[in-house]
Amino acid sequence: MNHTATERPASQNQSIKVLIAEDDAALRQLLSVSLKHDGYQVYTAKNGQEAMERFAEQAMDVILLDVAMPVMDGFDVCTELRKKSDVPIIFITAQSRIDDLVLGIELGADSYLRKSFSIQELRARIQAVLRRMRQSAHHHEHHVLSARDLSLDTKNMVVTLRSEPVTLTPTEFRLLSYLMQNPDRLLTKLEVQTAVWAYESSDDVNFIRVTIRRLRSKIEDDPANPRYIKTVHGLGYLFSTTLS
Repeated sequence: MNHTATERPASQNQSIKVLIAEDDAALRQLLSVSLKHDGYQVYTAKNGQEAMERFAEQAMDVILLDVAMPVMDGFDVCTELRKKSDVPIIFITAQSRIDDLVLGIELGADSYLRKSFSIQELRARIQAVLRRMRQSAHHHEHHVLSARDLSLDTKNMVVTLRSEPVTLTPTEFRLLSYLMQNPDRLLTKLEVQTAVWAYESSDDVNFIRVTIRRLRSKIEDDPANPRYIKTVHGLGYLFSTTLS
């Protein structure tokens, strides 16, 4: 892992609790030392079961979650955490298989990093998810967005299709909410990425694409020929409110 990084004022991070769940002792130590240097309160776990125990003992603000851990892997931990919390989860993985990415998104991961990441990139991802959480906390407006058979309640985080509830992950909900707040308008991939993930990186194109695909599978009658979320090839996406 590349260790080059830019200094951040540690005082900004003193109240932020980060859980590092990673079975590689050397990497766990490196991440812990780096984030403590940045002023974060750092907690560690060497397997999934320990991660669940740490979370039960102390509410966390961000969780760095290795996918391949003994006792209980990262996917299982994410599944259990999402039953009780919307804490931001950043997957750390040595894999780049699309199946792993799909599963992580479906389980509710907020972001992911491949194990070639730098400390600078890790810092940026943590700041991005924290920025998004702060924005959500200050966004108190209650809107019900509707388009044809689809309805989204921003306050209660409820989505219905033909009056039937649709179960979305937090990331899928944020994505759909952003699209519906910008109806019939071309949104570039960069705009979507910045608004939904609060982070700009060309490496996240697959993450956006897979999240769009998962969302379509839940709200479109025929995901291969979507009525709502349309791809404008080479440019971005458009949420359509008209029949076409």
